[in-house]
Amino acid sequence: MNRLGTWMIACAATLAASGAAGHESMIVTEPPLRFEPLVTTTVAYRWEVLTPHLTVEAREVGARVLAPSFVLRRFEYDAVEWTSEHRLIGRVADLECKYSDLGLPNRCVTTWRDVYVDVPVPVVRRDHIDVDMLQWSQRDWHTVVDVPQLTWTRETLVVTLPAVAVPRSGS
Repeated sequence: MNRLGTWMIACAATLAASGAAGHESMIVTEPPLRFEPLVTTTVAYRWEVLTPHLTVEAREVGARVLAPSFVLRRFEYDAVEWTSEHRLIGRVADLECKYSDLGLPNRCVTTWRDVYVDVPVPVVRRDHIDVDMLQWSQRDWHTVVDVPQLTWTRETLVVTLPAVAVPRSGS
């Protein structure tokens, strides 16, 4: 007798002794004549699921817009500046004598010197200012926009697991 048969007899005996087999108890003393071999196989489980797929499509978008720009403008004007001018206003006599005391024969010389003064004089000069002026103009504007698109796709998920099968009697 092999190990499986011995084990089956031991299990049946324990079951019968405990009374768990039902309302009648039986004791198996003989092993079965033939054991069916166990067959290994696989079991496939199949599901149909919806899966999301995200695609991105590039689209070109354009529009006519008001665009600001700056234009350099020059404004010219007359400006008054004050300068100083060195002008002659008269002459002054300058008397020089050789000796300071009057007892010795003296020799004196008269020299005429010019007197100048700095006079403020207004001067008109041409000047300019450069200014950036804002100018609006219509322009064509273009850009590329990525547009996402979500679609649902039906897919089949198959999971195959190993299993042990007991063959049916008579097959």
